[in-house]
Amino acid sequence: MNNGQTDYFRELRILIDQYFGENDLKEISFDLGVEYESLEGDAKPIKVISLIKHLARRGRLQELILLLTKERGQVNWPVIPEPAQQKEDMRTTSFLSRQGLRDEQYQIALHWDGETRMREFDLSGRNLSRMNLAGADLAGAKLRGADLNESDLSKADLSGADLHRANLWNANLSEARLLDRPNLFHADLNEANLRRVKMFAANLHGAHLRHADLSEAELPVDLSRADLSAANLRGADLSGAYKLMYATLSGAEYDTNTQWPIGFDPQELGAILIDD
Repeated sequence: MNNGQTDYFRELRILIDQYFGENDLKEISFDLGVEYESLEGDAKPIKVISLIKHLARRGRLQELILLLTKERGQVNWPVIPEPAQQKEDMRTTSFLSRQGLRDEQYQIALHWDGETRMREFDLSGRNLSRMNLAGADLAGAKLRGADLNESDLSKADLSGADLHRANLWNANLSEARLLDRPNLFHADLNEANLRRVKMFAANLHGAHLRHADLSEAELPVDLSRADLSAANLRGADLSGAYKLMYATLSGAEYDTNTQWPIGFDPQELGAILIDD
């Protein structure tokens, strides 16, 4: 967060705390559809900070300012800094260089608290290749056909995301979360780093995972028609995988720590036991 943003948030926090009591703050939260009790902290000043952060992450600060102006019109409320003037955050400028200034909600999500929050955004078909989205909140995002090749998505939350036919070639998804039935139908994950990734009920039907690193990954997922040729499955938990007999495992490497469904013989499908 640059100095302009820091000064803006400080001024906004002080003014809200000065001109609104706790009951007023509860009413503002209600009008904005925010559950007051769910905001962090017990004291009003902490609740103010939490409310500002909550709305900033979702690109809703303008709604807050309009409401504050309506309730306390005599106060000189600070103007939200123009995203175009905030060029010190390189992650944002690299995103804008591809998307242009028209996607204001994306700018705000990338700017306000120094974190990347793009939950439920529609990014279908967009060019997000080689982006730094490490730790990003992309839960529920629509990424159908998006180009994410060589992007850093390590520790990102992609739970429930739609990655149908997305290009994730050589992407870094190490320790990412793909829970709540994410859709990776026919996604290109060739050579991707999926080490220690956590998936649950993901649809990987027809996904391309050749030479992918799935070591120590948790994979209770649909792998029917998935291509795991030469993939690294050392220490992976595939005990909950289903339709695995319809996957391609030719040349995939596993070790004694790899867990398979009961009765499943990976060598019958060409997997290779590596005894290090």
